[in-house]
Amino acid sequence: MDTGDIHPIIIAAKFHVFYEYLHPFRDGNGRLGRMFTNFILLKKDQPILIIPREKREEYISALRFIRKERTDKYLIDFFFNTAIERMQSEIEEKTI
Repeated sequence: MDTGDIHPIIIAAKFHVFYEYLHPFRDGNGRLGRMFTNFILLKKDQPILIIPREKREEYISALRFIRKERTDKYLIDFFFNTAIERMQSEIEEKTI
């Protein structure tokens, strides 16, 4: 599959979905899945995705929607919004 036209965050989110449901363990799979997600982003010259503690429930809810709604749209949106918020925060820190 040629991924040249697909945004790296979408690739990372789709992989994350696949990995989390391939390895549905209660402990450790989330951390490892997020590590692989960031590996994909780094390989595509993108900033890493850091999910703040206060967004954990939103992240888990987005993962649950995958099974409930049969779509990864919510996780992709969550990844994009989280990345944008982090970049905005970093820009604000640098301009102060």
